[in-house]
Amino acid sequence: MTGLNHGKTSSPTNETIDSEIQLEFKKNAARLVNEKGYTHQQAADHLDISINVIGRWSRAERSPVRSSSEENNFKLDGSN
Repeated sequence: MTGLNHGKTSSPTNETIDSEIQLEFKKNAARLVNEKGYTHQQAADHLDISINVIGRWSRAERSPVRSSSEENNFKLDGSN
């Protein structure tokens, strides 16, 4: 039975897709502050999120170099 996948798929899981969507949301939110000139308060109000959260996300995006562990925390940690 060569070529059968035996129930394994190479497509992304819902968890992977959700993580990618969350990361993209965080990056786009940070861009409002870092690139578009929004204040932290304006971005937080616009996105209906905490001003503290937008502050962390924008600082994380401004950081010149992040280690892979920091990148994973930014991706997966719901508190970021």
